[in-house]
Amino acid sequence: IQDVADTSFRWLQIQSRIEEGTCRWLGGDLGGAQRDYAAALAQSESAGYRNLSLRALNHLSSANSAAGDLALSVAQTRDGLQRYWSAYVPVIQGYNLYFSLHEVAELSREPYLDVVVWRESVALIDHRADIVLCAMAHSYYGDAAMSAGEPELTKQEFERSSADFAAAPPSSATRMHLIEAETRIAGAESQLGKSDEAAARLQRYQQEIGVVSDDFLALLYYRTRGDLNFRRGSSEIAERDLLQATGFAEANLRSLKDESSRRRWSEENGTLYRELVELQLRQGQPNQALETWEWYRAAELRTSGESVQGSTSSAEDHAVPSLHYVADQLSTLTDTTVLAYTVFSDGVAIWVYDDRGIREYWSAEPGAEISEMAQRFQGLCADPSSSLESLRQQGGSLYQAIVAPVEHELEPGRTILIDADGELASVPFEALVDGKQKYFGESHALAWTPGLYYLAQLRSVRSISSDTPLLVAAVESSHASIAADLPPLPDAAREANLVAGQFRAVTLKQDARANLAEISAALPSAGVFHFAGHALTIGSGSALVLWDSVMNAGSLAPASLARLQLAVFSACETERGGQPGGEDAESLVRIFSRAGVPHVVASRWRVDSTASAAFMYKFYNALLAGNSVTHALQAAETSLRNSPEMSHPYYWAPFHEFGRN
Repeated sequence: IQDVADTSFRWLQIQSRIEEGTCRWLGGDLGGAQRDYAAALAQSESAGYRNLSLRALNHLSSANSAAGDLALSVAQTRDGLQRYWSAYVPVIQGYNLYFSLHEVAELSREPYLDVVVWRESVALIDHRADIVLCAMAHSYYGDAAMSAGEPELTKQEFERSSADFAAAPPSSATRMHLIEAETRIAGAESQLGKSDEAAARLQRYQQEIGVVSDDFLALLYYRTRGDLNFRRGSSEIAERDLLQATGFAEANLRSLKDESSRRRWSEENGTLYRELVELQLRQGQPNQALETWEWYRAAELRTSGESVQGSTSSAEDHAVPSLHYVADQLSTLTDTTVLAYTVFSDGVAIWVYDDRGIREYWSAEPGAEISEMAQRFQGLCADPSSSLESLRQQGGSLYQAIVAPVEHELEPGRTILIDADGELASVPFEALVDGKQKYFGESHALAWTPGLYYLAQLRSVRSISSDTPLLVAAVESSHASIAADLPPLPDAAREANLVAGQFRAVTLKQDARANLAEISAALPSAGVFHFAGHALTIGSGSALVLWDSVMNAGSLAPASLARLQLAVFSACETERGGQPGGEDAESLVRIFSRAGVPHVVASRWRVDSTASAAFMYKFYNALLAGNSVTHALQAAETSLRNSPEMSHPYYWAPFHEFGRN
């Protein structure tokens, strides 16, 4: 690269700068890659190299997307497409720009946007001589349609992909791609009720699948066939296929090294494990079904170095071993009862377990209706102008569907640990209304967990007192470029001072002092970390907005959280990543929990800063009086709820705890 840089050929120097940026990116230096691409873009524009400037712009857009700045990435890609359509440049440049938009759509979980992007992309390149590129584009289009829940379009695009791969020069790679396309077609046919056509299509490739060395393809095949047999009611055959598929799924999971790949694995294999759990329930094995579900929920822990009991299985022994982790933990749940949910198309399975054993119940409300009710109720709670009467009515209906079937199991005095699924993870259970017209949170203290296995990763609970070292950060107005459109928060400083006033050992960082370097340096000594300010969802993760930048998965060293007992994120929607309930691997909740922090308090929706300051004062007051984090939150909720101007759940129910009781 240095030899090229020393030449007098400007075009070659710019090409070299782009390649140097790519080398930096592959080596883990994303910031260096962004600088190289930006320099190459400026140089190519200065020299008038239209084609080369588009290439540099596309690389820069992709790098910004990977860095989490999706808005900038989209703006740059749109600029690139305007340039592309206004000049004569190679078609591949336009295709690459559309591919960058596809990456943004995937990161932001916008399947309908992805469908539109690929509709434009395939129209652009369909008549190119590179038939393999066309086949791959139609495969991507089919994937997008599948994610958007459009089986007809999925079938259409994979049929086109299959035809292109069949017409391509024969090779082992094109053959594998063709079989994958045919398997995807069978999956769409199964969804469309064309089970005979799907079965016949899968049968044609059964022999090849038996000898293929591609574990991903084998996983896809058995998962598709298992789903087909599940839909046809052939339980025994379906179970055999699904178990075979889990073997390949677990082997595939162990090979994944990055969070985005693991997230995609969870999304792609959720139906597989869900159907296996439903089969076990149908066969009268509720305890084994719960063990299987919790095993699936702990997938991230089986790939990130943490020790998870029973993870010695392989594809050959069907990957899901004889599990008993939940059963082994029952004796420890002496003051806690876990409510675990799994949503199916025809109802919701509810497990109640503690030191008294495991009990399973079934709510016959269709899963789609439960999800719709959950979304509607959460939306009412998150809107301070919504009708309290309508909210309570909706909360009562949802309570009857998901809590009433098990309410006789919930003893007073026990903390209820919610292990929710899908849209239920975003539901403020505290605001559900029981048959006596009381809020659920009035009768029970509640906490949340993404799964029982995760509790084992948390440090032991130590008491928190006014002598516990406190780090409090308050950012009224950030100077970070990504926060340019965020309004100032004058209540952030007041909240910080209210919290700090209740501790003796305080490190207070406000505004310019609340920068990434100083916060990072202070975290290792803190027992409690309280943040008041703005938060943002960036890509598939969440971030706290500091004075100069953001604090997220990329800027946090897990070792710096080793002494933390409690983290409180008093900002908007801090539980969120790309998924509700803190379930995304890059959400703030998951980052701190994965580092062992036993208590993480986060918000479900955009909070009122005045109400938050009052809530946090009451919370710490109750906590330092000797209450647990869970009961201190309940006390703060009660205090605000009893205030006429804050009786709406929007004010008193945004914050909840993830972690240990």
